[in-house]
Amino acid sequence: MVRRARSIRREPLVTLHEVPPQKQPLVREAGGRWEGHLEQWHTHETAEACRSGANPLPSQGKPGLEQPPAQAASETGHQPQKAQSKVSHTRKANINANNRNIKDNQSFQSADPSSQPDPTELQKPRIVLPWWCVYIAWFLVFATSSISSFFIVFYGLTYGYEKSIEWLFASFCSCCQSVFLEQPSKILLLSGFRTTKTKYCKNLSWVTKYRYTKIKLHSTQLSPDEMRRLHQCILQVRGSRMYQPLTEDELRIFQRKKRLKKRALLFLSCILTHFTFLALLWTLVALLHHTDSFHYNQFIRSQFSMELGTVTKVKDIYSWLHSVVLPLFHNDLNPTFLPGSSSTILGLPLMRQVRAKPGEKICLPAKNFMQNSIEREIHCHPKYGTDPEDTENYASFWQRVVRRAAGKNTAGFTYKPQEKKWVYSSHGLLHTYGSGGYVFYFFPDQQQFNSTLRLEELQASNWLDENTWAVILELTTFNPDVNLFCSISVIFEVSQLGIVNTSLSTHSFSLADFNRKTSAEIYLYVVILIFFLAYLVDEGYVILQEKASYMRSVYNLLNFALKCIFTVLIVLFFRKHFLATGIIQFYLSNSEDFIPFHVVSQVDHTMRIVLGFLLFLTILKTLRYSRFFYDVRLAQRVIQTTLPGICHMVLVVSTYFFVYTAFGYLVFGQHELNYSNVVHATQTIFSYCISAFQNTEFSSNRVLGVLVLSSFLLVMICVLISLFQAVILSAYSEMKQPLYEEPSHEAEAMTYLCHQLRTMFGFLSFPSQARDEPEFFADMLYGQPEKNSRRYLGLKTRNINGKKMVYLVV
Repeated sequence: MVRRARSIRREPLVTLHEVPPQKQPLVREAGGRWEGHLEQWHTHETAEACRSGANPLPSQGKPGLEQPPAQAASETGHQPQKAQSKVSHTRKANINANNRNIKDNQSFQSADPSSQPDPTELQKPRIVLPWWCVYIAWFLVFATSSISSFFIVFYGLTYGYEKSIEWLFASFCSCCQSVFLEQPSKILLLSGFRTTKTKYCKNLSWVTKYRYTKIKLHSTQLSPDEMRRLHQCILQVRGSRMYQPLTEDELRIFQRKKRLKKRALLFLSCILTHFTFLALLWTLVALLHHTDSFHYNQFIRSQFSMELGTVTKVKDIYSWLHSVVLPLFHNDLNPTFLPGSSSTILGLPLMRQVRAKPGEKICLPAKNFMQNSIEREIHCHPKYGTDPEDTENYASFWQRVVRRAAGKNTAGFTYKPQEKKWVYSSHGLLHTYGSGGYVFYFFPDQQQFNSTLRLEELQASNWLDENTWAVILELTTFNPDVNLFCSISVIFEVSQLGIVNTSLSTHSFSLADFNRKTSAEIYLYVVILIFFLAYLVDEGYVILQEKASYMRSVYNLLNFALKCIFTVLIVLFFRKHFLATGIIQFYLSNSEDFIPFHVVSQVDHTMRIVLGFLLFLTILKTLRYSRFFYDVRLAQRVIQTTLPGICHMVLVVSTYFFVYTAFGYLVFGQHELNYSNVVHATQTIFSYCISAFQNTEFSSNRVLGVLVLSSFLLVMICVLISLFQAVILSAYSEMKQPLYEEPSHEAEAMTYLCHQLRTMFGFLSFPSQARDEPEFFADMLYGQPEKNSRRYLGLKTRNINGKKMVYLVV
């Protein structure tokens, strides 16, 4: 280091006394414009460079110190840190040498300016693509993704269709995870990490790869008049409205625009959430296989309804069992399978009898007879629900026994109590029965001859007698091709008249598949559950915010009903899943027993009804988000305005409706099927209201029937229904202009969203057409005013959204 310091030290060629300090023109003159100072400085530097080029220093002739000026300048430029590390007296000497080298460099540049490269030529040219290349790039991205998906599925077909679909689904999920989860998380983490470190100006790098040209002074030279005019323009701009503080009206306009933007974004999010939830419900409906269930039910009905209408007496039940049921239960080619189908019978089919306790029941009319012989001969049939049910165990011919062992081979005289774990009921035409009774099992895996002998023994033992209330045949089938279960119930009910009423009920249902590792059904249920939790949180927040005013809004009541039905649906879904899981485990451990899938069937039936109501309310809620249409708002306003009149008209129409129902039931009930009971009479009168006149022969009394129909047409259709329509139409015509004058938040939000959409896709149309607002679009959102109407002109005062507002209509 010492040697190096000594080598650096050199004797100065010129002393400080010989070199006077330079005086710059910019510092010498005070005041003036900076353009003039810069021009004088440039002239001075140029003159110095010319003098130094004409009178070179003597040191330049020394061979040891001879050095190209350009190289010296480049060395001084590339080694700034070495010059800063020197001591002060060495720095002064180097400064003199550098000044000499700089002058030499200036003389070299002035002597041969053409040899210096233009700094602008060293800058790389920047290629700017047209604006439509962005859409081409996005098209290439989607095309590449589509082609990749095609090859994924095409290559995956070698492993099977399901494997290829799972592969494609995994690729799609991976892409979505990368775009919506990994990359945003990475950006957030890196941004958060970098913001923790404090940044200063010294941390910014000023070294770039670009070289910039020197300031061209000829472009900055302005005359005093031009400067004065420029100054006047600046003063005029500063005095304009642009530089003035905002007024109160402008602040309100900006606040309104801000609220409009916020309301539009909220409206858009609500619409997207609503239609996403609606799409999830439709997907859930598709998973329930309604179409397949219908065809499966029709097939089962066609199998078990054969000769069912011929059963009118108790003894006919045995004939139907021999001719229809036994051939269905016993299939020699495929045991436990129904003939001609892939449906298998789960467990053992069960036939049970619900009967009354034995004993004589004297009818009430028998007490009026004085003769004892006639009184002993009159007895009444026991009535279900009033008389006690028989629950004791018997031997053949209904002989009492002390104890009897229960088993599957019993002859049907052992009572099976109702299920306590899996409770269900069987619905007939007359009554609803529990799951208990005197049971008789069928064995589909055995020969048909065995079941025939057992049925004959049962008939010989007088199993069905005058105490029989109902005979119920129950079983469950499963079709693996469509993954559907079907619960079947055939009910024979003995009426008080001694006639057997038959009914067949079938219900097909499917179970949720949670065993597949990559099942899309699982993701659907998870998303629905997330929506349910989000809805509960949102509704609870709204209730806490509005409190007592929550119940005053019809929209809030609709939302509350929708959330309650959604909750019931979730509860029923879990109830069905847990019941099905328990019953399947019971079937796997006890396959030779009756499997009560009727419990799951009834829960599934209730769940479908609840799902129907939920879908109905969800679709009805769509009207809430379609209020940006003028006609929808007009229809809602008309209903709100005419609601009292509608209620009064409904009361009058309902009164006349029930008058004709009661009259038809009492007069024609004994002879006409359409009026045989109250339900049929109500359906018939309702069909008359919609002009569906069917079965109007009135064979019992044609004259009275014609009078009833004529009075109904005159009163109900010509007067009441026409008056009902007139009330609505009058309000419809009166509310057009007031609704046109009132502002609509939904219409304004939709206008804002459409404007943003048109701005985004404005390249598809011409600029002149893009600025114009379509008239049909404005008419759909805001409607049209009434022509030549001065009824609503002038200063108006109206309550809008609970606020009193004054506006002028011109």
